[in-house]
Amino acid sequence: MRGWTPISRRRLLAAGAAGFGAAALAACGESEPALPEGLPKPPTPSQAAQARAVAAEVTEAAPRDTRGIPAPGAQQPVTVAFPALPDSVWGFGIEPLLLSAGLAASAASERRYRYESRSIADVFKRDYSLSARLDALPGSGPELVMFHAHDLPDLLAAERLLPLDSHLQSDAEFDRGAFWPGVLDTGARDGVQYALPVAVAPWTIVFNRDLAAESGIETPDRQTFDREAFLQAGLAMQGGPSVEGREHGLGFLLQVDPRPGPGGDYASWPPAYVFMQAALGNLRGGDGTFQTLRSAEALEVVQFFHDMAHVYGFAPKPERSGNRVWLTYTEGSIGMWGESIQGTGYAWLRAEPFPNQVLLPFPSFGGGAPADVWTMIGVSAAAPEPTAAYDAMRALERALRRVAFVPAVTSTPQELGAMAPGLLPEEVQMLADLMPRASYIQLSRRERSVLTNAIDAGIVLESLPVRDVLLNAATDLAALSDR
Repeated sequence: MRGWTPISRRRLLAAGAAGFGAAALAACGESEPALPEGLPKPPTPSQAAQARAVAAEVTEAAPRDTRGIPAPGAQQPVTVAFPALPDSVWGFGIEPLLLSAGLAASAASERRYRYESRSIADVFKRDYSLSARLDALPGSGPELVMFHAHDLPDLLAAERLLPLDSHLQSDAEFDRGAFWPGVLDTGARDGVQYALPVAVAPWTIVFNRDLAAESGIETPDRQTFDREAFLQAGLAMQGGPSVEGREHGLGFLLQVDPRPGPGGDYASWPPAYVFMQAALGNLRGGDGTFQTLRSAEALEVVQFFHDMAHVYGFAPKPERSGNRVWLTYTEGSIGMWGESIQGTGYAWLRAEPFPNQVLLPFPSFGGGAPADVWTMIGVSAAAPEPTAAYDAMRALERALRRVAFVPAVTSTPQELGAMAPGLLPEEVQMLADLMPRASYIQLSRRERSVLTNAIDAGIVLESLPVRDVLLNAATDLAALSDR
């Protein structure tokens, strides 16, 4: 779900993504003169040699089924649909990335395919249904769908995605070992693979080094940044009425917008379920239910969330939400805040009027490093030519790996740094170190809203006891599963 996103930051993200997309377009040769309609461009000698090399590597154990795959130069149209929020990385960033990756994928497939993007308006509310929006599209539906992991349950319930296992088994180029540990499971259900993750979003902490120095503390060590180190740093930088110049300062920004969005859903940043993921892992547990919410471990981590708001004072006053909190940040009076790393650019981390800041890992709570899958791709169950659609998806997925930050495949710090030049070498090294122990949040859009409304809003806005909000969340999730 979407959290609070400052307007100035969105513009910088848009500019970074657009600049990256333009560079990728140039690299993919968009400036070449257009060919006459219907006349395929012959492959270059290097393309032909590459095609022969790929063909020579296909083994009898995993033969490539070429039936239904268009011939080189056919430029068969392939429509790619995706939800787009108007003020998010999806809205500003994915289209140039998709366009550049589409051009690269078309070239790599010997121009068998021509990719056409189709954005679908997203809405920040729990009853948004991507499958219903796909059904409402005029004309024939898309062959491919790109989406956030929180929309996978809806697509599966509506049977909108093609099972991929038979195609993967005959794909000699598909390598499960190339992906970060555990990430492929986010696109599978009951042992069946329905989607391939493209880009992940590890949760991190943006740390204000200026405020830390002013408060007499050092930047914490990334290797030992646990819950206690996080808390002590936040308390050292905490402002308040008695701190001149930082009357509204916060050691850590724990924001729940008091104004619910469409459908009555609250936006929280970072949501409590991120802290719970860091401590408990998959909140469903091994039995597929949410019984873990009734555990002592859940009570402990949610109590910490409660204390951040009501004991340590990290939650801003309701009257200082939105733009007022943004002003507090640009004034340099917020010590830390949570950020899920996705998209491209990150020049905004070092831009004016922002303070001197650096990325730290999300604090360790004894579990894995919490992360989302912010882009995955699947084949529409209604695709008229499934084999061709799968082949087109794989070509696009491979091209997206080179531009979609952080890629779902294992990447070196050097590779990550090339995609996000705004990050420091030690920051991309940190991301490379986090990903092997990532703990992926596998909650539907509805489940995220239920948790945020019951726990985040219940604690921060209503000051309800921790046991009550956990019971409310467990009850509401059980009712959701009974529908």
